[in-house]
Amino acid sequence: MEKTLTETLGRKQFAADILKGLQSNPKTLSSKYFYDGTGSRLFQQIMELPEYYLTRTETEILQTQRHEIIFHLLKDKAAFNLIDLGAGDAIKT
Repeated sequence: MEKTLTETLGRKQFAADILKGLQSNPKTLSSKYFYDGTGSRLFQQIMELPEYYLTRTETEILQTQRHEIIFHLLKDKAAFNLIDLGAGDAIKT
């Protein structure tokens, strides 16, 4: 089966990212490679574990401070960037 251009470019980018990460000190790997559909579902299950407090803590901060956050974002009526804080489920966003 012949690979599409997108698949070929995707594999080349993946290989380049892996090589760059292995040559780095400390070694790295972009998180974009962790969160395919299966990885995202697995991480959502991990976030529900009692031991995994990070998401609950972040959500609590966003909920309790939402008015303060909104006030500071809108007080100057300037444009701002919104970054998805989640692992693809956008719950915190």
